[in-house]
Amino acid sequence: MLLDKFLVEMLGMMFFVVVGTGAAVATSTTTNFNQPGWVLSVALTFGLAITTLAYTIGHISGAHINCAVTFGLVIAGACGIVEGLVIFTGQIIGSILGSAIVAGLFNKSNDGTGALGSNQVAKGFTQVHVNHERVCLV
Repeated sequence: MLLDKFLVEMLGMMFFVVVGTGAAVATSTTTNFNQPGWVLSVALTFGLAITTLAYTIGHISGAHINCAVTFGLVIAGACGIVEGLVIFTGQIIGSILGSAIVAGLFNKSNDGTGALGSNQVAKGFTQVHVNHERVCLV
């Protein structure tokens, strides 16, 4: 049972990373990031991917598909510690495998996101700006 949860969370996270960040990288070479269409297409891709995964693996593992969700469920007592660690490990390995696949599929020089589709601080801002804004918003 734990092995099933490990495998589906690993494969689910791998699929999610390949599809989501792959969409961001694939469209970044031909799109201006300031265009709403680019943001919408990537957001829809992530949304459809997570929905597909929830329906596909939800009956096996609960479809956490996010380490923060797993952590929250363990803290809330809705998921056991051992089960949470198994799922968390699967998610981490799946994320690494997914990122490796995206890195293998796309040439770095064609990656307009500059970081394989991962989140980063926007040009013109530093981490200090971002942290300051978070403090001001709270």
